[in-house]
Amino acid sequence: PRTATTLLFNMVAVTYFLYLQQNEPDLAPALNVKFRRRGEGGKFLRHVNSLHVVKTHSSVDEFLNCNATIFTTAMDRKEAAKISERLSQEGHAVAFVQDMESLKEIGIPGLVRTYIKGFGLSKSNEEEMIKYFSNWELLRQCCGKQMSSRWRNDLFPEHLKNKQIEPHPTCKSYNIDNVEKEFMGSKLFQVIEEYPNVRPLNKPSLLDGALNGTYCSSYNNLVQTKGVYFWGTEGGRNIRSKLELSIKNEFNIGIENLPPQSQYLLLNSTYRDVWKLSKEDQEAWIEKVQSAREQFVSMEKRKRRRHNKND
Repeated sequence: PRTATTLLFNMVAVTYFLYLQQNEPDLAPALNVKFRRRGEGGKFLRHVNSLHVVKTHSSVDEFLNCNATIFTTAMDRKEAAKISERLSQEGHAVAFVQDMESLKEIGIPGLVRTYIKGFGLSKSNEEEMIKYFSNWELLRQCCGKQMSSRWRNDLFPEHLKNKQIEPHPTCKSYNIDNVEKEFMGSKLFQVIEEYPNVRPLNKPSLLDGALNGTYCSSYNNLVQTKGVYFWGTEGGRNIRSKLELSIKNEFNIGIENLPPQSQYLLLNSTYRDVWKLSKEDQEAWIEKVQSAREQFVSMEKRKRRRHNKND
């Protein structure tokens, strides 16, 4: 399920940037914002001396001993409490677990206030951030490479639409160029533009091009006329084969129930890397991962049986 991880990433990065700018201005230009693939996050942080806000879908265990502070997401408050407790017990410094249940109740203004309080920023910062993120969230939903799948489906040419997907409830009502221009005109946008390392935050996603006042309508027009999909391919979304779905499922499971010697199969590659392999190599990869999981689970069961017998 989607848990607004990009909103979390951008909110952390922008708030931390403001904190540095006001409290340690010499460090603000050194702040970097990055996305790291599975297996890259912790290894990357252990070899850099500058400040980074890193988004990754890796296991947070990669970040132990990296002097890292963890911000992560959950579906509801109950899950958020469990995640926070578990990560703290494992030795992580946990700052905040954003959950969708609370986010739906408090919205962007409430989330901004949480960060303002946590970073000790001012009322004027709060007002700037609410204006900035209210428009950014609209662009995030209704523009660019990572737009809402519902809105993308609404925009698709008729022959590419999935009739089973519900329409997006609000994107159609916005003049997206006006939203883009209002976002670009905000004080916070203009401040961020002055710092090249954090300038990528001023986009709907790190994958998008720079905004120019008509970026969103131009991109949306490509979706409408050519069926441009997430990775820039035309002709709508490809229907995944059972094999591709199996590969994606293994990446969703992650390194759970994988012995250490087999974890490289997931940590050293991404879903897209495996997807590009030949069908035979994909089948071999699946066989290795699933066999390793089965052997590990079987071994753990035998250990528990022996332990119970000894007791």
